Amino acid sequence: MFYIDLRYFIGVFLILFFFIGCGQKYKSIQPTKNNYESLIIDAESKAQPSAKKVLQKAKEMTLIKREIIRGSCWDYIDTVYTRVGFLKNRRKIIYKSRKKGPFADLNMIQAGDWIYHINYSYHKVGHSGIFIGWVDRQKKLALILSYAGERRKTPARYKVYDLSSVYHITRAD
Repeated sequence: MFYIDLRYFIGVFLILFFFIGCGQKYKSIQPTKNNYESLIIDAESKAQPSAKKVLQKAKEMTLIKREIIRGSCWDYIDTVYTRVGFLKNRRKIIYKSRKKGPFADLNMIQAGDWIYHINYSYHKVGHSGIFIGWVDRQKKLALILSYAGERRKTPARYKVYDLSSVYHITRAD
């Protein structure tokens, strides 16, 4: 009898472990105060059709497939845009400057835009990502789909950045 109960217990444990473990790998962002799932969903629902395709593909590559793209942040965003059919001739430059400025009027930025900005959280280097939405507009804090690159074996992520210094904006046309 004890042997049967032990097998039952082990079986239940393994089933639960399998479902919980597998579910975690592909689970979407869970709604909490700091992970911004509602902002991501809201951005997709309000975006223009071309931007919606970009946002949906980026989310799929990031959260579902957890893809690693060889190269930099630029390569990752270029891959997202290309996979949904927005090759270089179907991208509109909304604003173009230099890392030193002048910087873009932040009212120009829309969900799904490919932006270049100064990354104040990492050595003040130039960085690019996909704009999702404002976390705190007055403080210029926005949620960005970001890819680290630099030979790291990590997928893209949604991260909050200071967008005080945006020097390039590209939009799917």
